[in-house]
Amino acid sequence: MTSTINGNPGHAQAEAGVIGSVGQDDGQSPMGSPLDESHLRELADARAQLKPIRRASIGAICSAVTLLICAFFSLLIGIFDTTSLVIGLVLTVVGCVELRGALRLRTAQPGAAKLLMCNQLVLAAVLFLYAGHGMYSTLMTDPKTFGLSAETIAFTEQNPDFDMGSGIGELARIVMLGFYAGVALFAIFVQGSMAWWYARKERQLRNWRRRTPDWTVDLLQRAA
Repeated sequence: MTSTINGNPGHAQAEAGVIGSVGQDDGQSPMGSPLDESHLRELADARAQLKPIRRASIGAICSAVTLLICAFFSLLIGIFDTTSLVIGLVLTVVGCVELRGALRLRTAQPGAAKLLMCNQLVLAAVLFLYAGHGMYSTLMTDPKTFGLSAETIAFTEQNPDFDMGSGIGELARIVMLGFYAGVALFAIFVQGSMAWWYARKERQLRNWRRRTPDWTVDLLQRAA
């Protein structure tokens, strides 16, 4: 019967051990007695309804790992660039919060999906501010000198008839404006969609906890 409750042997063994302890330590099983067939069916239904939420936690873990990898490389670049250092620190914090929320979501903790939703909104705001700052800095830079080295700028100033910098600088500026615009759109649509998705998961989690008996919630949390 335990293998029917779970989708794989690993979870079956874990929940089998927890089921064996129900009613022996804190009296949280129904009537303080061993589980019968109706209780096992109720447990199976609760676990099936919890699966989409636990799958969402896997996605959140992948998101957290991705953020922490990006943070690592940003911090490396930040050795030479202050902006990259700040971005790396922010991504580290956001990645850690994402990981914490994912682990809480896996065990069906109240507010876990809401924490992930807020984290995505913070990340969207950070990316949007980064893109806005980058676009402003790009637009405020002279296209004739944008992206050029100090040596190239000095050479073009000494040789005004040699107009190499104007075309290269203008092209580089257009590329960077496109990049920052892409970052802003990514923040709005991708992070916005993720925040909306986590908001849905928070509603699902609340409904699941409202419909599910406390002893079932406790057992599934301990077996997670």
